[in-house]
Formats: sequence, structure tokens, C-alpha cells
Amino acid sequence: MGLSIRCKRLVIMTSLLCILLNIGFYSTALADDIPASSEFGKNLVDLGTWGTKNAVTTYNAGTYGANMPNTASSPSEGYALVYYEITDSDLITAIDNHSISINSSSDVVVGPFTGTGSIDVTHIVKCGATFGEAFNAVPLISDDRSTTSNAGLSASLTGSSVIPAGTRFIITEVRYDQVDAVLTANSIVFSDITTIIPDAADPVLTESYDTDWTNGDVEVTLTASDDSGIKGIYNSSGQVASNSSYTFNVSTNGEYTYYALDNANRQCDDLVIDITNIDTDVPAIGSAPNISESDWTNAPITITMDARNPAAGQSPENYMYSLNGSPYADFPSGNNVLTVTEQGETHMRL
Repeated sequence: MGLSIRCKRLVIMTSLLCILLNIGFYSTALADDIPASSEFGKNLVDLGTWGTKNAVTTYNAGTYGANMPNTASSPSEGYALVYYEITDSDLITAIDNHSISINSSSDVVVGPFTGTGSIDVTHIVKCGATFGEAFNAVPLISDDRSTTSNAGLSASLTGSSVIPAGTRFIITEVRYDQVDAVLTANSIVFSDITTIIPDAADPVLTESYDTDWTNGDVEVTLTASDDSGIKGIYNSSGQVASNSSYTFNVSTNGEYTYYALDNANRQCDDLVIDITNIDTDVPAIGSAPNISESDWTNAPITITMDARNPAAGQSPENYMYSLNGSPYADFPSGNNVLTVTEQGETHMRL
């Protein structure tokens, strides 16, 4: 019986890229479904309206000062409050559906005084569905100090809590009270009054792409997330997306750098995407195969092809064969030697 071996054609095969991504696209929503409000990270005292005051000589968004009465035979008090009405729809959704935290603080200095009794200073935050409800509510945050020392005091008043669902008004109040006091005049000053729905963390930016070898483009998807929402995704040329998701194609191996900004203008570390799996070089069979026997034989015949040593940055190469029209299969063990044990036509490709 005769054995006919033909190397009639070279068929180039490289793996094609097929990516299936299950990605949620967002406009201004976060991965955990917390809407991205621009009010996150801002001082609500600066955004709010100063309202009721008593025994206060000066007040503004950051400071208020009070003078104690020249004489006081009965308790007296001084206070000022600022209220913030929530109208941002994203912030409303976040408060009503998630456990959104709030931080508040102020610094206070009580000047030296003479007389007997105590002075209490307090920092308060209250919440409610209406201004009246908030005004009469039990404080959500309350921190106070008291002194009987004629030297006065200096303190930072702070607190944090979770905003109740349904809140539409947030009141920040700073106050002093003279208790059983007979005191002469002196100053009490609150400063750096802040109430913030915090955004304490930098945004997070992640990438997703297929790392299998391909001779086409690689599709890369970036996804950003942050408590305050994403302002955009950027590269060295500027903003490439104004929301939390961005998809782009890469046709050349290399490094691609991006970063994200959140609504509080915090920036994440650069994300460097290193693409190394694109190979567009066409492999070529070198010299003709070495066939162990060209005459008639009843023994197996070996076919030896050139050994393949792809250059750095190229995908692995392997020989395939088809015997008598059978589906193509890899050479055994991925090497360059094939043993043929039956008569017919053997096609090979790289």
C-alpha cells in the first residue's frame, strides 16, 4: 500500500477574541445603588440658612460669638442655629433607602469670667421631615462641655450618627447656658462649625478585559465607584467619561493609564492597564518538512517540522494536522514531530 504525504497549503490560525461582559452601566449611580449626590462631602452649614438666634452678637456660616449679661441672677442662654433643607433628589433617595452617615463639629472658646456657677456649651444636630419637626426633635448628635472654672475653657465638640429615613431638614445648633450662675460679662465664641455628609474615601477604579491571545483589538471596560458618586473618568488627555463606566478598544500592546474623580474632588491612584496579549504577526512555516521515508513502507512514518520559537511578545505557535479530511488537531504534546501510521493525505498548518 502506498503512502502519500502532501503539504499543499499553509493555513494561518490565531485565536480570535470573544468577550462577554456582564457590566451594569450607570449614569450617576454607584455600584451599591447609592445615588451620587453632589451634596456629599460639603459643609451643610455653608449651604444652609441661619435662623433663630438669642443673645448672639455676631454670627455667620463659620462663627458665632455671644456676650454673657453683665449681671445674671437667674439662668440665661445664647444660641444660634442654621437649617439645611434637602431638595436634591439623589440625596433624598440615598437618605430614604440607605444608612447614610452624618458628621458634625465645632470649636468653642469660653473666655475667663468672674462669679459663681457653671457655663455649659453644646453642639447639636437634629433632623426631621419638616423644619418644625426637626426643631423639636431629640438631638441626633449632641456633644457638650461644662466649666465652673473662672479661667473658662477651650474645646472641640464633635459627633456622628445615621440620618433617619424621611429627613428633609437638618438643623445644626450651637448654644451656651449659664446654670445657677452669677457671672460678669465675657465672651463665648463658636468657630469652624461644620455638618457634613461625609465622603472620606478615594474613589475606586477597576478594569475588565480578556487576557487571551488575540490578533484583533482588546476591549477594556473601566468601572468606578465611590460614596459621593463619580464625577468622571480621566486619562492624560482629560475627561473620557462623565459617569462611572467607560469602555474603549486597544489595538496595540502597551500601558494605558486612567484615574477617577468623585463628587468631592477626591482622586484615586492611577490605574495602569498593561495590555500584552495582542499578536498581529503572521506565522510562517520555514523549510520543507523532513519526512522519514519517501518510499513504500509498512512502518510508521515521522514528519518533522521546524521547531517554533516565537519572539518575545508573540503568542505561542503550534502545528496542526488533518488526516484524510478529519478535523484539524494539534501535533501530539504540542511538539513539531508527527507520526503517521495509516495511508492517506496529511495536511498541516501553523
